[in-house]
Amino acid sequence: MDMPQSFKDVYSSFDDSLILSTSLTGLAKSMHEMDRQSYTIRDTIQATLTADTTTNANYARYTRDYKFWWAQKEQRLCDLHPARVPIPAVPITPAKVVMFLNHELASRKQGASGEFIPGTSVGRSVIQGAITALERERCRDAHLYRNVPEAAIPLRNDDRIRRVEASVKHREPERAAKSQTLKAAGSSSDTYTVGELLTLSKWCLTKPTTPKSLVTSLRDRAMHLMCTSTAYRGDNVREIEWSDLFSKPIPNISAGYSATIMASLTNYI
Repeated sequence: MDMPQSFKDVYSSFDDSLILSTSLTGLAKSMHEMDRQSYTIRDTIQATLTADTTTNANYARYTRDYKFWWAQKEQRLCDLHPARVPIPAVPITPAKVVMFLNHELASRKQGASGEFIPGTSVGRSVIQGAITALERERCRDAHLYRNVPEAAIPLRNDDRIRRVEASVKHREPERAAKSQTLKAAGSSSDTYTVGELLTLSKWCLTKPTTPKSLVTSLRDRAMHLMCTSTAYRGDNVREIEWSDLFSKPIPNISAGYSATIMASLTNYI
């Protein structure tokens, strides 16, 4: 059955994301309000699904970095060309994301204290994480920009984005090898100071808000503290077990059987 002409008129009015209430009929207003509420329900469900994970925080960081960089870039261009009209960071489109990724590819890796490590570059996971985070942001707000066709294009459907991901994948072995060389030379970004380890340890105990996130945080804390306080040769490496994450008191024979020391078990002593 064909859609009534009145409904066709209502849906055609949704082409503009900025709908003026004064220009809508009563039916169109009701349908627009229902449409808005449905997206609110979607956002609430999504927030519930990721409440006890780090996904929201990680995605928010990528999105914040993108918007901050974009604002600075546009400001510099407008300073150089006063007649230029600045382009807003939103809606997110493939063209804008390609520009941001090109900047990220040239960026240096940050160390644990936030400083940039000379001679390094970001890895494949950073680029993929940025694309995924910006795609979620684009998808979430696409209904607000129905009059912008580019805002409806999934990022990974765009050839430019796929080319960037392919280039990152291609260069990853070389980047990883260079990173290992820098680590051997003492320029590793994975080296933590005692103060940083204490901060990390306290954060893992105080940040979790649910029992599930507390268990995950305790696991992460144990793994960080263990790997930064012990050293292993190649033949010591094996799959980690739950018991490996805890230390146990064992007799210190040289000091007498009543004396104990805290130790973690490995294949070799």
